[in-house]
Amino acid sequence: MRLFVAVDLPIGIKEYLTAVSQQLKTKAADVAIAKELHVTMKFLGEVPDDKIEDIERRLTRLTFRAFQAKLGSIGMFGEGREISVVWGGLEPKDAFAKLAKEVDRALPEYKNDYATFTPHVTFARVKRVIASEAFTELVKGISIDRRMFEVSEIKLYQSISGFEGHRYKVLRTYPAILT
Repeated sequence: MRLFVAVDLPIGIKEYLTAVSQQLKTKAADVAIAKELHVTMKFLGEVPDDKIEDIERRLTRLTFRAFQAKLGSIGMFGEGREISVVWGGLEPKDAFAKLAKEVDRALPEYKNDYATFTPHVTFARVKRVIASEAFTELVKGISIDRRMFEVSEIKLYQSISGFEGHRYKVLRTYPAILT
């Protein structure tokens, strides 16, 4: 089973970001707009069924406090014709990084594929860049309202591959501790 741990976003934020991401549909690049928006804290990859109960148990031990977050800038992974993802940054970076570190401590055997955690929401996966300068300028020209939301839980998700791409199923929700 393919799993990841993430912060879900409120429906209003998802609707806003979906509308913003429509601006990425252009002749400068072939993009797949993300249908399900979240903030990945840790990607676990393929996990044998007999390990899931242990993962769920360890995640119940997480101790994090709810915090206020907001949308930030827009960015890209990759450059020129190698752009692979367009994303929206989140603040406060320190609070998201602290939460990601808590998840890492709970599940240390699942290695990260990044050197530094960058809290972000993936808007689109870029299949092919046709006009890199035009696409880069388009992305840089998109402004994001700094909308606020509360991070009060994380979720363990299953990623299910299908003809239309991936869909996600929540396996379990882990609330922040009460203060």
